[in-house]
Amino acid sequence: VEPPLAVLLLLAALTGARRGELCALRWSDVDFKAGTLTIARSVYETERGGWGEKGTKGHQVRKIGLDGLAIEALRRHRDATMATARDLHLKIPPDAFLFSRSPVGSEPIRPDWLTKFTLRMAAKAKVDTHLHALRHFSATQAIAAGFDPVTVGGRLGHGVGEDRKHVCL
Repeated sequence: VEPPLAVLLLLAALTGARRGELCALRWSDVDFKAGTLTIARSVYETERGGWGEKGTKGHQVRKIGLDGLAIEALRRHRDATMATARDLHLKIPPDAFLFSRSPVGSEPIRPDWLTKFTLRMAAKAKVDTHLHALRHFSATQAIAAGFDPVTVGGRLGHGVGEDRKHVCL
């Protein structure tokens, strides 16, 4: 597995973020010091093979806490990305996409490509699953760890009340 995509799949399992939200993540969304990830947008594919950005499905911005495993994986991914850019004499802007086929993160991994990649990896591992199952896994693990359903729903981006902008740790 390509290391950046392994990190993306890990984040999918740990955060329960939707595929378009994962594809839309930018380095400016990661707060290493606070250990949080802001999910504010989603990537979609256009009819002509391009891509665009829009708000999340629930039209909300959410900040979710990350555990040590996620932070370490993101640090390693950032270091590898920066090393590649440095080797190519390129500079990565702060708002670059976390997961990109471009060495400077100029465009995101596409949602359909991510879905197909996940299915190929699952087939190779002889596991009958799909990307969206990681969202369910995340919710199930959070409930099993003792988090209440409202908190878990907020972390997943399900609307909670009028504000629809909240912190989910």
